[in-house]
Amino acid sequence: MIRLIVGAIVGGVLSVGPSAAEAADGPVAIKAITHNIAGGAIHNGDWRALSTVERKIKRQNPDVVMLQEVCASQLESLKRWHPDWSFAWAENTDSHNACDGDPASGPVENVEGDELGDVLMSRRALSNVQATVLPHSGDADGRGWTRWQHLLCGDFTKAGHVVRACSTHVMIQRADPVVVGNADQVRTIASMMAPYRRRGPVVIGGDFNAGPKTANVRPMWDRFLEVNRDTRWRIDYLWYGGLHNGRDAVKGSLSRNTVSDHPIVWGAGYARKG
Repeated sequence: MIRLIVGAIVGGVLSVGPSAAEAADGPVAIKAITHNIAGGAIHNGDWRALSTVERKIKRQNPDVVMLQEVCASQLESLKRWHPDWSFAWAENTDSHNACDGDPASGPVENVEGDELGDVLMSRRALSNVQATVLPHSGDADGRGWTRWQHLLCGDFTKAGHVVRACSTHVMIQRADPVVVGNADQVRTIASMMAPYRRRGPVVIGGDFNAGPKTANVRPMWDRFLEVNRDTRWRIDYLWYGGLHNGRDAVKGSLSRNTVSDHPIVWGAGYARKG
């Protein structure tokens, strides 16, 4: 089952106007973080799965954050810690036997803690939120798990730019027919996001379950800029498009020193000032 929840903005007024730095001459920095927190598989729903990304949010001051493998209890912790942010959530599965932890402040009423999903969160107001089911969703993956994969997207505005931001978690490629499913899902993401590049900036973060030199991920390399030039084996990426500012319009990094079994990736895309 796919269920989409858009969190309400509470606890004050959310400012989406340009800062003094953004108003100055020069490109507009669109900053993002992506991380598969392994919230159920490693952390059993515990809020400590969020410790790496929380430190990075404080240091990088991103506009948008994309998270994968987040338990419902961990989503509630994020909402408590960031009451002025806007959230979107879509389920991978409505029952993951490892998602049994509680938020930092204790149990939250009416939250089914065993749900697992992806999160898109922004300090700016999200609009036009959509969760698109990807092909082969619901098929058993390389580990025998049945999950729904989707592209979870929303718009936010920064310095006059309407930015399309997306979080995704592509199915595992282990053996046929799963390899075909992985490739089909990546091609679908690349094709779906291409029109948005013509409108303006695009940022896509997530776990693609395919290495940087594999043919499966080639459609993304062909259409988008990735913030890291590290071609060592990894499956987590942060892609930008629609910046209209040259091939060197992105920069970023990753760290493999995390509380997850995935690196955290962060960076910025520099959009040409309007």
